[in-house]
Amino acid sequence: MGKDIVITMDQVAQFGASCGDRNPLHLDTDYGHTTPFGQTVVHGTLAAIACLARLAAAPLAGMRELHMDFHQPVMPGTMYRLHLETDEQQTAVRLRLGDMPVLSVVGSDQISVLDDRALEPVRNADEPEASLPECWRSTARVLDPETLAGVGLEEGSYRIDGCRMRALLKQLGAEAVPFHLVKVLSWASYWTGMHTPGRDALLARVAVRLNRTSGSAPYADSDHALYQVERPSIHRRTGLVSLDAGLQLSGWAVNIAIDSLLRRCAPQATCESGAQYLSPSNRLADKFMVVVGGSRGLGRAITLALVQQGATVLVIHCQSPERVAEMQRNAGPNGHRILSLMRDASDIEALVAALNAQATSIDALILAAAPVIPSLPLHHSTIGPCLRYVDQAVRLVWAPLAASVNWMKVGSALVVLSSSAVEEPPALWPHYVSAKMAIEGLARHAAKQWPWHVAIVRPPRLWTEMSSGPTGAIGTIPVELVAAHIASQLVAYQANNGIPSLVHQTTMLSARDVALPVSTLNSRDEQYAAR
Repeated sequence: MGKDIVITMDQVAQFGASCGDRNPLHLDTDYGHTTPFGQTVVHGTLAAIACLARLAAAPLAGMRELHMDFHQPVMPGTMYRLHLETDEQQTAVRLRLGDMPVLSVVGSDQISVLDDRALEPVRNADEPEASLPECWRSTARVLDPETLAGVGLEEGSYRIDGCRMRALLKQLGAEAVPFHLVKVLSWASYWTGMHTPGRDALLARVAVRLNRTSGSAPYADSDHALYQVERPSIHRRTGLVSLDAGLQLSGWAVNIAIDSLLRRCAPQATCESGAQYLSPSNRLADKFMVVVGGSRGLGRAITLALVQQGATVLVIHCQSPERVAEMQRNAGPNGHRILSLMRDASDIEALVAALNAQATSIDALILAAAPVIPSLPLHHSTIGPCLRYVDQAVRLVWAPLAASVNWMKVGSALVVLSSSAVEEPPALWPHYVSAKMAIEGLARHAAKQWPWHVAIVRPPRLWTEMSSGPTGAIGTIPVELVAAHIASQLVAYQANNGIPSLVHQTTMLSARDVALPVSTLNSRDEQYAAR
């Protein structure tokens, strides 16, 4: 059986206000833009509650064990397909985008044999409900592998905003989901997103085991719970954080195990880090270059590398003036060579007006802007999002190229950033590969139509904000190395401006090329040019 499910941004905000999980990944649009997802995402346990809402009241009321696996983030406003599977042992609800697993929720009315021990109360609590202190953090804790090692056993009290939560459950059609289970899942979201690992957490797996308790429980008939969380463990290579906790709430004692992934923030390129790969010089002095998407990631590294070679660089960016200001400070005495133009790179009219106002010939145009890459399988239900992605990605190249044509002269350089993914396409990126191939085709067309030097660069996986997953730098090369190759290539182009045979050509820098030391590739190019 399949059903559609959509969670709105308003429901995400309501859940955050009800359970206290105000992690910016869910609620702060600006912060969401700096993550690999490019936007805010749904709380994982909110998505799980929405899935459980599709079950009948009887199996929900009898659930004693619940296992949730979070395969992919759930995006607000995106339609997912829900599939229900039942047998004598368990009930499974699976959320998919096309045929891509997103979330699995498996419930059982029995506790596993190995885990059927009686659960003891977490701790004694004699204080009345009215004396409970405010128990929500106002900001998410920021932890890294080193600080996580210092986190020990933690305990305390927790509550949800019962009125708001019940109103949200009614919206979701989830009134039949037992409220004690909602409390437990709310605590799991709150603790993961606000405490451990905190701001940079992604839920991976949650296992819940519930036992009824006899006698009067602390804070009976309230929205409060007591918790005790064991010292977490972290796998440093993968960023997997595991913790076990006990919760005590009205009529229930709960064991809960949470696995989450700690996202590692990508380091930002600096003039100092770039100088390790290409020594500063004045070989591009008096050259005016434009970098679209030059305020972050590889674009930032390219901007700083060009400035270190003496160029003046106009950075076209969408919404990050503070980043450009920080780059100017990092460049020190060369900071005045970094110019800022805040425009949507896909808005052709705005770009034409801005470049006409600049009224400066362009020696090199570097197109580094790209949208964040969602995981989208090749499936009939994802045609719309895939085509929208291709359109957006191609516009970010086509529009600035078209706007710059009249300002680029004979011997100017065009650099287009592609990806090694076109050679080894990832399974869930058909839209990304299609967009990059289209962009490469546009670059080849430009090389034949205009007297420019054209370079297509296919870097391998880089560690940037768009790829700042839990594994961090594993399997990546530094953005500064790729930027050094591009800057070195532009130096070579400028040195050969007077040689007509070198224009109308397309140079391909493959993943293998840009992984080499800059001096090695330069030597190879010099030998080729001398033939």
